[in-house]
Amino acid sequence: MELNIAGTIRSLRKEMGITQEEFASAIGVTTQAVSKWERGEGYPDITFLPDIAEYFHVTLDTLCGIDQQQKQTQISSIIQATANASYTEGIKIAREGLAKFPHSVQLQNNLAEALMGCTSQWTPPKEVLEEVIGLYESIIRHCPDLNSVSPNAIPLLCQAYVAVGEYKKAKQMASQMNGKYESQRIWCQILQGEQLVSHVQNSIIQTLPDIHFMVKDVIHTDGYTTREKIALCEKMIGIYALFDEFRDWPIGLIFSYQLYVQIAVLSMKLHDTNGCLTALDKAPELAIRTDSLPHEGFPSSLLLNRINFQYLSGTMSDRAALREKIEAESGFEPLRNMPEYERIMGKLQ
Repeated sequence: MELNIAGTIRSLRKEMGITQEEFASAIGVTTQAVSKWERGEGYPDITFLPDIAEYFHVTLDTLCGIDQQQKQTQISSIIQATANASYTEGIKIAREGLAKFPHSVQLQNNLAEALMGCTSQWTPPKEVLEEVIGLYESIIRHCPDLNSVSPNAIPLLCQAYVAVGEYKKAKQMASQMNGKYESQRIWCQILQGEQLVSHVQNSIIQTLPDIHFMVKDVIHTDGYTTREKIALCEKMIGIYALFDEFRDWPIGLIFSYQLYVQIAVLSMKLHDTNGCLTALDKAPELAIRTDSLPHEGFPSSLLLNRINFQYLSGTMSDRAALREKIEAESGFEPLRNMPEYERIMGKLQ
């Protein structure tokens, strides 16, 4: 009979969600030794086998790979059956599966997801929440990184913590979340009052520049027509005007006048001189406005007024920076001697 100790150790370790380093330390060998075992380049010393089997809570037969494939097939079937069943029936299937394989991290997570209905749209009774917390805390003892177990694990555990008033634990878990959108939803459940307002406003401050640079990147591809690119720039300017209606947030002003210059460049590609000059004419006001703001302060917008910005303009004013940017743009050469162009540049003196 061919033994598959290498594949079994690798499968059991991954099922528990532990690293090679964690496993090696637990049984008293080097990480290199574990790595060799899992690659099939050697076997553990026979004296280690009982300790390894005990560590994984399996029999020696299982460790040798005799029934591991059959076990994993059964676990996968239980998880699939749970997902396809109704809420009550799914919990029953998940409980029966975990009773059969009590040390399976996959099935502990399966039961937790079944109890929560695998959704964050409702809150189960307290006794169910406490059971879910117990399951996930048991998993964490073997697998500190819940992200590797399931993408639902941390959001559901955070939801359970919040529902039973364990806000400190919820915050600790939320800090480990990978998904930006999921993380924001969880933090909005955890925080309250002024803390929530500050968190939301800081998220807006971080998100708007992300969107700005994504739009800027896509403008340099051929995925949109030139007119569509102009429309994208106009949409972004509109977004800044919406969030910064009093026009006293420096970053929003700077990004907006840069977008007007971009619109002007794109307009010249369409041979639309009037459109180019119209866009350029709107940029100086924003640069001048930026220069007039203090280097530190709070924007007036209700969506930004908890954020104390500190703005350092560098070696030149925004007015000068804008003028330099326009003068350096070769696409504006046909405009240089036009009175309208000279009037625009005169604003930036």
